[in-house]
Amino acid sequence: MSGIDSLFAAAKSDHREMATYFLDRGDNPNIQDSEGLTALMYATENGNINIVKLLLKREADIDIKASDGRTALAIASKNGHKNIEELLKDAGAKL
Repeated sequence: MSGIDSLFAAAKSDHREMATYFLDRGDNPNIQDSEGLTALMYATENGNINIVKLLLKREADIDIKASDGRTALAIASKNGHKNIEELLKDAGAKL
């Protein structure tokens, strides 16, 4: 598993320590997978607010769009993660 795949896995499964490790070693929080998804989008989709907070502190880009045009905010809204939706809005995200 590559570092980026590992960062995605950490974001999906709410493993803050693992995500911190990968970010500390220099993994780019804004890298996109083959579908255009970022670690922020995976954390958002899975409701992992602690990872979302970590990625925002590490300058994750809230405006990146996946291949289908979705942003992290759109993903939060679609999945009913109101707390993450508000966090992203507070960080400047717009639908």
